[in-house]
Amino acid sequence: MLKTWQHFYISMISVLLGIAVAVPLGIILTRIPKAANVIIGIAGIIQTFPSLAILAFFIPILGVGKVPAIVALFFYSVLPILRNTYIGVKGVDRNLLESARGLGMTGWERIINVEMPLAMPVIMAGIRLSTVYLISHRMGNPRLLYRWRRSGRLYFQRSDFISAGIDCCRSRSCDPLSPFGRLFVRKS
Repeated sequence: MLKTWQHFYISMISVLLGIAVAVPLGIILTRIPKAANVIIGIAGIIQTFPSLAILAFFIPILGVGKVPAIVALFFYSVLPILRNTYIGVKGVDRNLLESARGLGMTGWERIINVEMPLAMPVIMAGIRLSTVYLISHRMGNPRLLYRWRRSGRLYFQRSDFISAGIDCCRSRSCDPLSPFGRLFVRKS
């Protein structure tokens, strides 16, 4: 149970750092369209790096522990939030922005009172996507680092559970007599 909370803690810090960087950067990129394609492209390239490669890059710099795991997960959290912020703010109706300008709002007032509230559903979708992505797909990294630091060697936790789960899925889900297996068997 402790490992679950440690992973949740590491993931939430990474997402909060991603929000702190990606949301303002996404708003700035809507004002500089030429730089937007380059920066979002670079974030997309970073997203394709294997997580173990990012960890291997940061371990000599930051050491072993939670910090390199947070930094690696931070890089994975940036792209969905950045892309959705850019799309959400860029998708605000130009007539509404022109109306806000006609009411005498400054640039900051338009961002805070018009663009952000209208783009918030799209931004929140990016934050949700990033959070689910970090918690589900990157589950092994913090635990892997933690086990390496405590034991002095690198190994996966309880690989016997993984193979037992695969055997269980093979035997029960394909069994035509099981309730789950009946979904996949055609009645003739």
